[in-house]
Amino acid sequence: MGHKLLLLITEIVFFIWSKSMNNLRKKRRLLDITQNQLSLKTQIPQSTISLVERGFKIPDLKMKHKISKALKCKVQEIFSEK
Repeated sequence: MGHKLLLLITEIVFFIWSKSMNNLRKKRRLLDITQNQLSLKTQIPQSTISLVERGFKIPDLKMKHKISKALKCKVQEIFSEK
């Protein structure tokens, strides 16, 4: 029972983070840029961009700045600091 509760809590936290703190996919699609194009602009592997978009990787500050620069917006527009 305790293991299932921990798993549920982990999934809820992950869901909240991926939905409220990461607007990368939304912004990228709004600008009609593919993950591959963003990868080329930022020198960040496409697989890493995919992981960030899906919430499986939390980007460091350097990565956040590269992405926001490539998308011509502020870091806060993509990654909430909440």
